[in-house]
Amino acid sequence: MTQTHTKSAKHANGASHGHDHLGDSWRFMQGLPRTAQATMKANPVAVVAGVGATAFVLGALFGSKVGRVLLTTLAGYGLRRLMEGPVAEEVARYAKDVVSRTQASA
Repeated sequence: MTQTHTKSAKHANGASHGHDHLGDSWRFMQGLPRTAQATMKANPVAVVAGVGATAFVLGALFGSKVGRVLLTTLAGYGLRRLMEGPVAEEVARYAKDVVSRTQASA
């Protein structure tokens, strides 16, 4: 199967245009421990440095008034996107499936 054919097949069944972000994110999160362990074994100094840098940046953001305002603003924007975006569609689809299965078994 060619790349063009694969893309057109995804487009035909609605998997493109961000409809599978939730599944992609879930697969990424599931693979994260394995990836972290492999990276830690391969280059432990880089992992420790990365964690330290991340902690420093987060500390700076949470410790300053500007960082807290920025974080609060981004959290509100993110929640709005979450409620209006593809995640909301996935949650609605999941809820409908649960209700239909519950009604079918009753």
